[in-house]
Amino acid sequence: MDMPFSSSSSSSSAAAPADDTKKEMELIAFIQAFNIIVIAIGTLFYMCCRSFSSSSPAADSAADSTAVKDDDDADNPPRREKYDVFISFRGGDTRLGITSHLHAALLQKKFETYIDNRLQRGEEIGPALLEAIEKSTISVIIFSQNYASSTWCLDELVHILKCNNREGRMVIPVFYDIDPSDVRKQHGSYADAFAQLEKRFANSIDKVHKWRDALTTAANLSGFDHSNKSGFVQAYLGLTIAFFYIIIHIYARTEADLETPNVEAIEVDWNNLQERPLKRADFKKMSNLIMLIVNGCYKLTTSLDLPDSLCYLEWSGYPLDSLPSTFSPENLVELHMPYSTVEKELWKEEQILVNLQVIDLWGCSNLTEVPNLSGSPKIVDINLGNCRSLVEIPSYFQHLDKLTRLDLKDCSSLKYLPEMPGNIQYLNLECSGIKELPESVWSNENISYLNLRQCKDLKKLPSSWCKLKNLEKLDLYSCYNVENLPEIWEPMEQLKSLSLRGTAVTELSSSICKLKYLESLDLTRCSRFSKFPEIFKPMEHLVYLSLEFTGVEMLPSSIGNLNRLQDLNLSRCMQLKDVPTSIYSLTNLKRLDFKFCRRLEKLPFSPVSFLSLEELELSYSGIYLIPVGIKKASRLSILRLEGCERLVSIPELPVLCNVKAEACASLKIVSSSRTALTQGWDKPHYCFRVFRNCPKLDNNSRSNIMDEAQITIMRMATVAPLEDYWLPCNPWPQINIACPGKEIPNWFSYQNEGSSVDIELCPDWFRTGLFGFALSVVVSPCQDYFIRLRANFIVKFRGESHELFSSQYIIPCNSYNYDCDGQQHVLVWNEAFRSEEVGKNCSPDVYKLAKEASVVFYPQDFASHMKVESCGICPLYAEDAEKFKFGHVFMSRGPKVEETRQDVDSKGGGS
Repeated sequence: MDMPFSSSSSSSSAAAPADDTKKEMELIAFIQAFNIIVIAIGTLFYMCCRSFSSSSPAADSAADSTAVKDDDDADNPPRREKYDVFISFRGGDTRLGITSHLHAALLQKKFETYIDNRLQRGEEIGPALLEAIEKSTISVIIFSQNYASSTWCLDELVHILKCNNREGRMVIPVFYDIDPSDVRKQHGSYADAFAQLEKRFANSIDKVHKWRDALTTAANLSGFDHSNKSGFVQAYLGLTIAFFYIIIHIYARTEADLETPNVEAIEVDWNNLQERPLKRADFKKMSNLIMLIVNGCYKLTTSLDLPDSLCYLEWSGYPLDSLPSTFSPENLVELHMPYSTVEKELWKEEQILVNLQVIDLWGCSNLTEVPNLSGSPKIVDINLGNCRSLVEIPSYFQHLDKLTRLDLKDCSSLKYLPEMPGNIQYLNLECSGIKELPESVWSNENISYLNLRQCKDLKKLPSSWCKLKNLEKLDLYSCYNVENLPEIWEPMEQLKSLSLRGTAVTELSSSICKLKYLESLDLTRCSRFSKFPEIFKPMEHLVYLSLEFTGVEMLPSSIGNLNRLQDLNLSRCMQLKDVPTSIYSLTNLKRLDFKFCRRLEKLPFSPVSFLSLEELELSYSGIYLIPVGIKKASRLSILRLEGCERLVSIPELPVLCNVKAEACASLKIVSSSRTALTQGWDKPHYCFRVFRNCPKLDNNSRSNIMDEAQITIMRMATVAPLEDYWLPCNPWPQINIACPGKEIPNWFSYQNEGSSVDIELCPDWFRTGLFGFALSVVVSPCQDYFIRLRANFIVKFRGESHELFSSQYIIPCNSYNYDCDGQQHVLVWNEAFRSEEVGKNCSPDVYKLAKEASVVFYPQDFASHMKVESCGICPLYAEDAEKFKFGHVFMSRGPKVEETRQDVDSKGGGS
């Protein structure tokens, strides 16, 4: 059998220190890393039946990988449509060891692999390297002692995770000579590295926070731990060189296809066998078979034979009660059989799976007993989630010293646990029937994740539970009977996330502030909780606090010590009357929610109030006064005031602020924000200002709203499309305005009664500088959950009709359906584009030469009963917008469009 290392990689390793132990450790790390990578690559790539005899030469890949060694080509990785693997590593730590071995092996097996071999690199990574990351299906991150000391590596990591979130790319972390918890928490050498980074980047600390978040996220991914080298190589001997052979995707249409004797890894898709059922699944003759992956559930007509050489078996929906009696599973390292029909005797009692490390029986609904794992001392990961018939965990589990992860989610018949091993780190009991936990869980110093979410039968927590000194996440959501919490929290200082949502807790000790790493605290629906504790020292990491649906009457003055808080949810705190002025100290606050706080009548504001605030929710509160100082909240982008029945006036708002003030029965005055709008000309944004069902709104306020609509829409002339805007179909910010009224605004030069308007076009109307149209309708009634209207702009040329654009107006859904007593409303919105980018279905000459056009407005969907009383349209040109920059306010009119006689005779026609 071929060795997986090329001669070049051998010489590389020879350049490393000639210490035998060092070489052995490198080999161990290498074996560990390639197992995960081959499994991942096999799953992803060979779904397309890629053959191991691929014509792409490894030499080409090797040449590509070294093409960047020259300083002159430092940011010019080889151009490819796609890479299989991108390797991120710290050169000084791993270049001559695990990284070079892994790279050589991947190239030898013809995986297109990108690796940056430069010995000296600049401060920032360039666009070509970012592109290489984006074109890689799998990214392997080799975390080592000095990885975090390289800003280059950290920037690579941030971009890798960005691609993973956006495009679902696979990311595989490998922890080489570093504890994963040190990476996750930035301890050890990573703490030293970040102490230096925070000094270097003191003026751009957000970048450092992004690096920290990226390390935490990556360390929480399913990865590969080489922090403990000793004793591991024996467990993986069965997965050594043979795993490097390419996984062949076989559709198994005939018996002959399954009898190739020299295959080491195979993936079988039963879904393609429906028309030609397999008479016998005989893998026994494949004496070298190490990995078997079976896709799809297939009912065998006779029997199943498996070779004893198997180290990795994955068969979702396995159709038999147990493994074949002729199969000896002693070489198995990983066994994945989710959604199978297995019961309890998965293998014969006398068989001992000494090498088994992972067993996954998720969703095996017939399983009543755990298969015998007493002879599997190397077991690391046990997944029994959704095994609803499972009633007992055997007592020998406490002796499984290597067990770090146990998933018992949705095991609804499971009431008790035996003593647990001391090495366990992850314990998931969500939605199980558990009534109490053993002392060995509550006093376990290694547990970092404990999920008791919706364990409704859990009666109480012991006083010793605060001994969980490495616990990072504790979820007690909907544990209705839990009410006792520890008085002293300091031993649990590593805790980052604490959810007490829906529990019976009545109070928190003020020592909660000793949880110096706490990021999220959720007390939602703790109806008996009425007093938030004093916070006597700053909590530097808490960013989220929810007291929604609690009985809190007031916040303590020390709330200002939550100085990193970004999201404060006080929604439905029905007893809340007042907010202390110390809330000003929350200089990082972005979201503040007082929805349904019926007894809250006003907010304190000062000239420095909430400079960071982005969203303020006051809907259905008792608020009657919004202080003038709100205009100083320059980042405020959303103000919700639906159902504020006592609210009388709205002062001038920040330029970027969107407003939803529906069903405000007492609202009379909406102050003009014209000054702010003209000053903020270079800040285009999505804008909605909705004042629906506000019957007392005075005429001056309605004029203010419509004048601001004109200014806001005109601002669109000077902006470029927004690349990342959430409406990819129209990348320009949209303007949506609504308020009570019966007339189209007078700055709409072309308007008509009814639901359509005909326009006579002048020769130069469709020219460069046309950036869209403003549209308006008067509709009645207007009491639905939302309004949805469409407008079609049709150009008529030589007897044919051509659609220039189709535009839609939508007011988002509300919580309630309001009766507006037949009140009419004026709606205004924009359709933004560039004249050179529309009309792609026909020649631009059609639009340039056309002399007639019409615009038709009609309701859609649930708003189909609404009636369009009148309508209007106004062309928008860049030169007009320039005048607004200098404060010239005018009515849009001129030589661009000529009115027809119908327009002139209509009510409110053009000037």
